Amino acid sequence: MRQVNTAGISRLLVGFLIVIGTLVLPGSCKSLILAKGWPEYEGEISNMPVQQPVTVLRDEHGIPHIYAQNKHDLLVAQGFVHAQDRLWQMETFRRVVSGRLSEFAGEGRVNLDTFCRMLGFPALRRKAYEALSAEDRAMAQAYADGVNAYIRLLGEDLPLEFQSSDHTPEEYTAEDTISLIVLNSWMFRENYRPELMALLGRQGITMEEWADIYPAFPNATLPDDAYFEKLRSVEIGTVLPEVFSFFQALPEQAGAGGTNMWISKSGPGGKPLFANDQHLGISLPNTWYLCHLNAPGINAAGVSAAGAPGIMTGHTDTMAWGFAIFPIDFVDLFVLRLDPQDPTRYIVGDQTLEMEEEELVIGLPEGRSVSKTVYHTIFGPIITELQPGTEGAVALRSYGTVRGKEVIDGTLSSVLRFMEAGSVAEMMDILADMKTIGFSVIMGDADGNIGWQTTGSVPKRSGYSGRLPADGSSGLNDWQGFLSVEQMPDAYNPPEGQIINTNNRTIPKDDPYVFSFMWSADYRRNRIAMLLEDLDTPTVEDFRRMQMDVHSLQADSILPKLFAYSFEDEKAAAALEMLKNWDREVRADSPGAAVYEVFLNQWVRALLEDELGENLFPYFHITLKKYLIQDVILDRPDSPLWDRKDTPGRETPQQILEMALSRAYGWLEEELGRNPRKWKWGKLHYYYWKHAGGTSWFKAWLLNVGPIPAAGDFNTVNNNAYIAAKDEYKVTMLPGLRMVIPLDDVNAMKVSMPLGQSCQPGHEHYDDLVDGWAAGELFDFPVKRADVEAMTVSKLLLSP
Repeated sequence: MRQVNTAGISRLLVGFLIVIGTLVLPGSCKSLILAKGWPEYEGEISNMPVQQPVTVLRDEHGIPHIYAQNKHDLLVAQGFVHAQDRLWQMETFRRVVSGRLSEFAGEGRVNLDTFCRMLGFPALRRKAYEALSAEDRAMAQAYADGVNAYIRLLGEDLPLEFQSSDHTPEEYTAEDTISLIVLNSWMFRENYRPELMALLGRQGITMEEWADIYPAFPNATLPDDAYFEKLRSVEIGTVLPEVFSFFQALPEQAGAGGTNMWISKSGPGGKPLFANDQHLGISLPNTWYLCHLNAPGINAAGVSAAGAPGIMTGHTDTMAWGFAIFPIDFVDLFVLRLDPQDPTRYIVGDQTLEMEEEELVIGLPEGRSVSKTVYHTIFGPIITELQPGTEGAVALRSYGTVRGKEVIDGTLSSVLRFMEAGSVAEMMDILADMKTIGFSVIMGDADGNIGWQTTGSVPKRSGYSGRLPADGSSGLNDWQGFLSVEQMPDAYNPPEGQIINTNNRTIPKDDPYVFSFMWSADYRRNRIAMLLEDLDTPTVEDFRRMQMDVHSLQADSILPKLFAYSFEDEKAAAALEMLKNWDREVRADSPGAAVYEVFLNQWVRALLEDELGENLFPYFHITLKKYLIQDVILDRPDSPLWDRKDTPGRETPQQILEMALSRAYGWLEEELGRNPRKWKWGKLHYYYWKHAGGTSWFKAWLLNVGPIPAAGDFNTVNNNAYIAAKDEYKVTMLPGLRMVIPLDDVNAMKVSMPLGQSCQPGHEHYDDLVDGWAAGELFDFPVKRADVEAMTVSKLLLSP
């Protein structure tokens, strides 16, 4: 029986009245009704590529509990259920990594396809697959077989996105299962955009100013980076549009990511209690897919990633684990001097080298194509125009751009072993193969152990820091391999009895290795530590409340310094008074929170709009959740950034702060009315999920989800970040998963996530989880067979 909910029916009926029951998506003249390609959750499907029957039980939330009699069949079934609910999402991921999205998305994605190929995504995926063991390849193939079984079962009854673009999915391959890993290896990069901004803004900003604009972390000793002063005068060609393609195609998600993660050894029953909420760019569908896998020797549950086998974050019977980004800087820009007679020749040391020219053919709809020329160097592809008369060009180095020396990743192999891990020590060994994604992994087990392990490949740089563009032509600056697994930070049963990670710097200041200069501020980490201090024996409910905490330690730090000033401007004084009366809780109904957040935005503008100009927009993207200029500048009254370059006089901190407060108050009057008692943060700051097809008012009503008022900001534990570049405060990054796992009884795990299991509009599980998630509720996710069967609402049998 097909799953149809009341909301879906009502939407469809209104659609019939308005447009005779059809929906026409961009780029297509084909009309569709919403129910195309919806999956069957009941009954039996035979002729499946399984060796023995597999049972799929789904609960009221659409979460599949898969029971198989061997690991091969388990992964076949997981591929099948992923495809049932997320086939379009899976197709998009693998197309992006292949550099083939334009084949159905059209000319608007040519730059993105070109850039993905420049970054070496297809080669990274292929080499990672070739490095798998025969057993792991077989498991990847089993998953792909399950996906393909569902594609064949659908026939022409494909989900609406396929039919709207006249696109039929190709056969899913075992290599495709690595696509999301490759994509995330780039999405979690650090320092790429700051280096781009340094390149673009080099002529107007001094080294001293850069140090305040990017303060790295408290009391950081920043590198000399003397080359930057020389770089400021080098004539370099225009940066290629492909370089910005991720930001344009995925503005909310390009580089977005974060996590709160903590574990205490003193949970219920004297066992560890673990909390994990992962912050992701707002997307429809949500990144994660809840799943439970059971076979002999396997009983794992948590979140999976549609398109890849296994459980990414969750638990087995005896241990739990979760991820946070470990912000490794693995992207560098190298500036190369060009041969004045031939811009395709470049200088390194005492050598003049030839660039390698590559012609990329990017497919388009209806069999059309377009060609793009890419030039490669020993450092990576050139990302600036090779224009006549320019002195230099810029090459991009990352894991996949050094030809013949790409990092060989084993992340899929690790993920396939997660579901069988029994202890913290075992998991720490398993993580050693994860080479292209920097993660901090926190874990605990039923024996009372807790641990922390970092993953990824950290370049050992010679001659430069990686913080700013380097002189590639010197012949002195390069990567000299990577840190070994033994050199990566970790901890096992630390004496504190707890581990906290919020993407903050967890490395001692005297650590000899440089991992990054881009860390999140300590506010979330310190707030979690404060709350844990008050809990002798924390419970699942305690951790749930902590995940929803919206007290701003940033405001606690900044506002007392601001209150040392007084202002004559009437609006600035009124804003200051509201901030003095604010409790520093960033609630959705709070007028004070609205003033504070808009003030922060206006403050950055007053400080930097004269320095950065058009680069202010990417700056707001870069600083999302990072340690910010506001966090340091009040302690530096002599910083040159206080003075505006576009005025004849020299501004003081007093004047800039007054300007920012006055602007904030005036802007709020225009947006929310002249009565400040009626201002609410949630009127500006809200969740709104956009479907790619929601381009008209009717399609938006039919496909999009929200708006829902949101509390919190970048630095609260309940982390709902925004990009204020255009005076917009809607949420762009949110907790895409909340999870609490007691190690005394993993069957008592509780979870929530936004939206739902399905990516198919109108379906019962398209957005059925969103209200509970927004309210901070967690729901039960049992793994004991009797408890699962008690919650079962549908049963599907997959038979040979």
